[in-house]
Amino acid sequence: MKNSRKKILIVELGLLSHESLHTLKEANIDAEILNFDNVNEVYPFVYNKILDRLLNIFNRVILNNKNYISTLKSKHDKKFYDDEFNTFFKANTKRYDYILFISLGPYSNKLLKKFRSISNNMSVYFWDALKEDQLLNLIKGSKYFKNIYSFNPEDVQNYPNLQIKQTTNFYFPIKNQIKENKDKITYVGNYSQERIELLNSFITQLNVEYFSKLDISVVSRDGLGFNGKLVNNIRVVNKALSYEDNLIKLSNSFLTLDIKPDWHNGLSFRFFESLYFKNKIITNNVNVIYYDFYHPDNIFITDYLNFEGLNEFLSKPYHDIDKKIVLKYRFDNWLKRILELD
Repeated sequence: MKNSRKKILIVELGLLSHESLHTLKEANIDAEILNFDNVNEVYPFVYNKILDRLLNIFNRVILNNKNYISTLKSKHDKKFYDDEFNTFFKANTKRYDYILFISLGPYSNKLLKKFRSISNNMSVYFWDALKEDQLLNLIKGSKYFKNIYSFNPEDVQNYPNLQIKQTTNFYFPIKNQIKENKDKITYVGNYSQERIELLNSFITQLNVEYFSKLDISVVSRDGLGFNGKLVNNIRVVNKALSYEDNLIKLSNSFLTLDIKPDWHNGLSFRFFESLYFKNKIITNNVNVIYYDFYHPDNIFITDYLNFEGLNEFLSKPYHDIDKKIVLKYRFDNWLKRILELD
């Protein structure tokens, strides 16, 4: 049976861009996307300030359970997903050759069993560090998945019983967005004091000529009182960019900053998006040297304290990477590998 005739259902939580289905269609892949990323808008979690605070204190102090609130929210979200997916199952009459979950919400085993009833081949992929609630759900529901993938090599080592396979993230091609005269230095990430310090460390190393090229944003829900304003060349915002807008921002950049947190060693989407847009990267993720697209003219590795060689790195042109390697990480080709279509 040819790939184009295989029916694929992708279940995900808001990661995929609007371009993703178009990318798959052009590659002759028959796929549908089931997307539920609006749980907090449709079914907001309400925290009972008095009762829940008391129960939280009791759980933390007496039962030594520090996850009471997160468990409460997980149960709340699980009901939302059960209701939404039940609506899908009532309307659905299809069977699928493959079902791929991108990340794993608080899905019950009963729900996973329903998905398993419409496909003999289910896999799951984690593009970010495994959270504790995701890990618990994965352990309970692992029997339903043929393959479990993670972008983080440490997950393979830490959870051998789950037989996790390591793979990478991917990129979406966006037509007519690769610019010739790109001049921005970009970073978008969630706020943390450590990230602010590392970003400031980088900025102080730059020659003044680069200051006007900086397009650095950190996201904090309350805006830290600076919402939308520049603080030491860093813009603090209270709402993250859409994935599409972030890609457009990258398309105008020649340099992307990547700051790896301590809790994983996988490569973020920035690496693969930058590979597509031909952007250079500055990163503290030393593991990138083991990947086939690594080239020292394109990727500068630093601890964000020592920047020896930075000016020389910035002055060199981008080193073009073999087209076969670049195409390898395009979403449709990534999907074929994950589902073993070839």
